[in-house]
Amino acid sequence: MAAEFPGLTNRPLEDGMIPARIDTPREMASAMMVLQQDLADEARRIPTGEVDTARLSRLAADTERFASALRRFGWLAARG
Repeated sequence: MAAEFPGLTNRPLEDGMIPARIDTPREMASAMMVLQQDLADEARRIPTGEVDTARLSRLAADTERFASALRRFGWLAARG
């Protein structure tokens, strides 16, 4: 992940793992894989009762940042 988004290595964990701006197809694919893994991890925790509101809040923020970046990425792709 750090190879795709070098700036993430300097970010505090509470800032999440999805950057607000994604410019390349490789970055988008990496962000999708990171978010997919984070969602899958959380999906395994919730049924066991392991609910951490801070972790869920970070995941929600990451999901919102990803959604915004995905819309922007789609807009850029449509423009060619």
